[in-house]
Amino acid sequence: MNKIIRTLTFSDEVSLVLIDATDMVNDAIAIHALSAPAAVAFGKAMIAMTYLSGWLKDETGQISANIKGNGEGGTICISGDSSLNMRGTIQNADVHSSEDNVIGHEGYMTIVRDDGYKQPFVGTVAFHDGRIERLFMDYYAISEQLPTYIKEEVLIDENKRCISAVGLFMQAMPGASDSAKMSAYKATESLDGIAAEVREKGAAAYVNEHFPHGDLEERDCAYRCKCSRERIEGLILSMNRAEVEDILLKDGKLNVHCDYCNTDYDFYPEDIEKLFLEA
Repeated sequence: MNKIIRTLTFSDEVSLVLIDATDMVNDAIAIHALSAPAAVAFGKAMIAMTYLSGWLKDETGQISANIKGNGEGGTICISGDSSLNMRGTIQNADVHSSEDNVIGHEGYMTIVRDDGYKQPFVGTVAFHDGRIERLFMDYYAISEQLPTYIKEEVLIDENKRCISAVGLFMQAMPGASDSAKMSAYKATESLDGIAAEVREKGAAAYVNEHFPHGDLEERDCAYRCKCSRERIEGLILSMNRAEVEDILLKDGKLNVHCDYCNTDYDFYPEDIEKLFLEA
């Protein structure tokens, strides 16, 4: 299940978003062969970036995060667009210690958000522990000055399969009262077992049971890479023909690998010849 539920709560002073990204995390596990700790950290980062992607206004809007710390997982990159197509990479997917050691306890995260206007927004925040939730809460507090409270849980079974991946996000609306902000903070701090409960009841039922709200808005999200053979062909055509021929002479083919979906595109001499002739 990949679903985003959005509504208002606490007297309509707080925006509430619940994300069930279980299938999306399983897709990431399959693509990148993630260990359990890597899957938890990567999954939480992808859920948080799905939340950020949901606020993109332009149809062509895009957002990306680069999380670079001193952890065993190395750099994590997550990208998304306004259609909630998510994808990502991790430098080392084979981490077997603990979740907080995946990104480490020192480093920084850079967010680049392109809303389709002239200049993309770039925000950077340092982190001092391995908690993904704290990292994104600090980003919102420092870079966007928006009090945002986050609770995430990713459950991985003994077969390295994600059985539930859920994120709960509460963001104070402009002019929200201190009591509404405190209610949102206490809710995200006190709630436990949200992944198991959403797995059992469903995302909409969870929101209906725990939070007073108005209408629910639902959207779908997915792990979906933008690469294709046609896009790669366009990149090859932008290269110098002599450079392409030199690669073919040395390797016998031109190989392009997509880190987001772990796909290889091979182009042999006859493919290149046809490509440039048709162009």
